[in-house]
Amino acid sequence: MTELKGANPFISAEDLASLQQADRPVVILAVVSDAQDDKPLRIEGAIDVVLASELAGPGGGTQGARPLPAVADLQQAARRWGLNDDTIVVTYDNGSGFAAARAWWTLTWAGARHVHILDGGLAAWTLLGLPVSRQHPAPPAQGDIVLTTGHLPVLDADGAFRLAGKNKLFDARTEDVFARGHIPGAINASASRSRATDGRLLPHDDLRATLSDDFGDRAEIGVYCGSGVSAAYQIAALAALGRPAALYPGSWSAWSADPHRPVQIGTFQKRAG
Repeated sequence: MTELKGANPFISAEDLASLQQADRPVVILAVVSDAQDDKPLRIEGAIDVVLASELAGPGGGTQGARPLPAVADLQQAARRWGLNDDTIVVTYDNGSGFAAARAWWTLTWAGARHVHILDGGLAAWTLLGLPVSRQHPAPPAQGDIVLTTGHLPVLDADGAFRLAGKNKLFDARTEDVFARGHIPGAINASASRSRATDGRLLPHDDLRATLSDDFGDRAEIGVYCGSGVSAAYQIAALAALGRPAALYPGSWSAWSADPHRPVQIGTFQKRAG
């Protein structure tokens, strides 16, 4: 029987297939950006989760584009997906893995204990010739999971600014977007650079080199991006290295909406990452 080891948020397609064949309660969540009427290719049996409406609350202004959902709403959705307290949840998307990471982060923040990101997403699954479908599965049996907030660290704007002032705030956006405006003192550490060309997480030695720092093992690190999505992937990457990090959910979309918040232009930073 396949066992999930350690705190690594990522799971391989091979291990997921093994879990499906074992006597383990597994729910696969296919994270999509918005509700859609077409039938994209999916892992057989995967349940759609809508990033915009189920993994985030109503956004706008200084709340940011993808604020955290109300835990009662998230719990209602999670039960609809069939989640119980002992369910192993595997999230994936059809793209970069960033949306899947936001699902991993949000559910883990809310107290779900066994949430993983499919490393390499749908592409890694199909590469092995594993079962796919264009049909939505039948609705699962209602789950009874109980969710509460506060199981992962979160930053508000002031907390993000404090860490940026210590050069301990990562900006997970691409370098060109970072250069157009960022929180003063933030370090550009694009989540895209934590992925290999095949879409999987970099091997640990390469990842450690990419995210190396001189902060010390117990240093507080924060991460933000445009709207708290790619930052979740970078937090998962850091977690794979055994490094906890806090998310600023409002991210740049919230920061830039506040005219009283300072903005730094250009690519200067303490280290390139």
